[in-house]
Amino acid sequence: MKSIKAIFVSLCLIFSATSAFAGSGHAHGPIDQYAAQMKAERTVSNMVKRKVLDNSWQGLPMASIERTKRRGDLIWLARFDNEQVADRSKRKLFVYLTLTGGFITANYTGE
Repeated sequence: MKSIKAIFVSLCLIFSATSAFAGSGHAHGPIDQYAAQMKAERTVSNMVKRKVLDNSWQGLPMASIERTKRRGDLIWLARFDNEQVADRSKRKLFVYLTLTGGFITANYTGE
């Protein structure tokens, strides 16, 4: 019985200590449209730096951003247009973010 109590107390201390390290700027709530736009633009910039996207995507203004549903969950969907891309099917880039700003995926189809 004492060992069960000791394990329980240890687990409580471990979990309370990890939440204490979250910091004052740590938030889990939804971000607003402006913050979502900044995150989407940073995502595209990072994709260019990692050579996932061509340099022509760097610094392009966002065409649109909206809250929408994807697989039953509310998300941010940002669209970037790049007329410099030769392949017409790859001129629109869609960036999907969680409502808290986490990256989900990016694609050219919008689906």
